[in-house]
Amino acid sequence: MLVSVTSKIINEKQLKKIISNCNEDMKRAVELAFYNGLPIRKIESEMKLKRRYLQYRLKVDSTKALGFEVTFSQLRTSCIIYLFNQGYTPEYVTKILGYTRQDEVRHQRRLNGYVRPKLRFKVLERDGCKCVYCGAERYLEIDHIIPLSKGGKTNLNNLQTLCMKCNKGKGIKEDIKNNGN
Repeated sequence: MLVSVTSKIINEKQLKKIISNCNEDMKRAVELAFYNGLPIRKIESEMKLKRRYLQYRLKVDSTKALGFEVTFSQLRTSCIIYLFNQGYTPEYVTKILGYTRQDEVRHQRRLNGYVRPKLRFKVLERDGCKCVYCGAERYLEIDHIIPLSKGGKTNLNNLQTLCMKCNKGKGIKEDIKNNGN
């Protein structure tokens, strides 16, 4: 499994600064996230503390220690980098962190622009269950206005309802426009 590193990576020195500003509960939670790579839902259930409390305390403690906010997700990503730097293989790291084939599929779907059913319903509802180009009510698809390949996101503002015919035609029109024909 490949990890995209788009957030700030925390090193051990920074981690120790954060821990020095934490109370005992938060020390344990931060260590579970960094050294064990546990996601916040597992930390929440193991520590018997509310997620909001954990997130708020980490935000306050990390800002006080480092001058910027740190999230549990960043700590978990840092854990992966830390384990790689210790010489562990990618297979071992994914196994020890509890990643499954489903996690990989979910990650791949997110990269490919998968639209969750809840979001799909909101787009259809907003567009009146009709194609925004021709008004057809059959064979509807959810389309990215700005394609993912051009930096578009999978959110409500970048999605529209199109019928199958208009969606295919849109791709052809954009190809012609981009090629200058």
